[in-house]
Amino acid sequence: MKHTLLIITALLFFSSTAIPQTKMNINNLVEYGDKKYKPNDDEPYTGRVFDLYEDGQKKLKGSYKNGLRNRKWTFWYENGQKMGEKTYKNGIKIKETWWEEDDRKYVPENKVDLQYRFSKNDSFKQSIMIDQEISQTILDERQDMIQKFGIGYNFIVTDVGRHGNATIDLVYESVLFNQYGTMGNIEYDSSNPPESIPDVVKGFSALIGMGFTMVLSPKGKVLDIKGADKMLTEMLKSLDLPTGSVGESIEKSMKDQFGDQALKEMMQNMMPLYPEEPIGIGDSWIQKIDLSKGFAMNIINNFNLKDIHDGIAIIDVHSTISSNANAPPMEIGPMKMHYLISGTQEGTMKVLIENGMIIDSNINQDFSGQVEVESFSQMPEGISWPITVRSHIRFFQQ
Repeated sequence: MKHTLLIITALLFFSSTAIPQTKMNINNLVEYGDKKYKPNDDEPYTGRVFDLYEDGQKKLKGSYKNGLRNRKWTFWYENGQKMGEKTYKNGIKIKETWWEEDDRKYVPENKVDLQYRFSKNDSFKQSIMIDQEISQTILDERQDMIQKFGIGYNFIVTDVGRHGNATIDLVYESVLFNQYGTMGNIEYDSSNPPESIPDVVKGFSALIGMGFTMVLSPKGKVLDIKGADKMLTEMLKSLDLPTGSVGESIEKSMKDQFGDQALKEMMQNMMPLYPEEPIGIGDSWIQKIDLSKGFAMNIINNFNLKDIHDGIAIIDVHSTISSNANAPPMEIGPMKMHYLISGTQEGTMKVLIENGMIIDSNINQDFSGQVEVESFSQMPEGISWPITVRSHIRFFQQ
């Protein structure tokens, strides 16, 4: 029996010394200077660590590299629920997130966690109004145009998934379109429509009562758009397009410029992407948007949290605009058009912190450049002309 115990003891000793120890209780490490060491070891500790509560529940896990905290560390409450996470690189903390015991993300007193927080059947009435001045010089003839385009819609939350992704129906309920310039004047208001609807706004007038479905993440990423193509089909029916190749070309162009993908890009441009971590006054974050339809452009938005007042986050917006070189040309009949533009946009947004919704936004956009048309049968040498666009874009919630 004694001989057997000696063999077992020897085997245990061998296994504990021959196999490297890659995980240690953090309380067994010792500190010299700013680094952690194993007892009686001259080399700073590299490996995993853990700690336990008295009842054996896990308390933390993490790792050291050359005696310094490294990579992700995770902490738990005594009930087993995750308390927080910290990420380190060579001992320097680069990210930190904490949760309350009821699983809500902990937000320090002087910070806000901006995100969309919806419940099923939430409903909002929203409007966008765009005032635009467009100046072009085509074949030495200057063409100035003033446009006002407004649209009102209902924003209805039909479902909220497990991870907070919201399914939203957007239903159009009003349209305003005014245009004044050298090519004539057009006025249309869906609340008081004229007896004869101008051809250029027939498609817009067909929007009333129609809509599409959007899936939106809590941080503002537009995950999916459905129903835009069906809506576009109804718009096309109202246009009385000519038959033959001309009508087919116009239909193809509209489907490309206003289909599901185009609408997804447009909605992402309207819905700011919020930062992953809570932010405080003076903090900034960046959102890049690539628009491949219409005025194909790249927009880099720099958001800065200017103030917090009465549950509202006031955010300054400073953006740069440049041409999207990877976008396909806009096709209108036989013409293939490229917009080579650059500019800026500046403004302010007001966000209701409790649900993440923009309640008011005023943005001034200014860009200019060249419109280039590729050669085609009627114009074998192609053509280009300068363009300047100044816009005031207001978004508000009723």
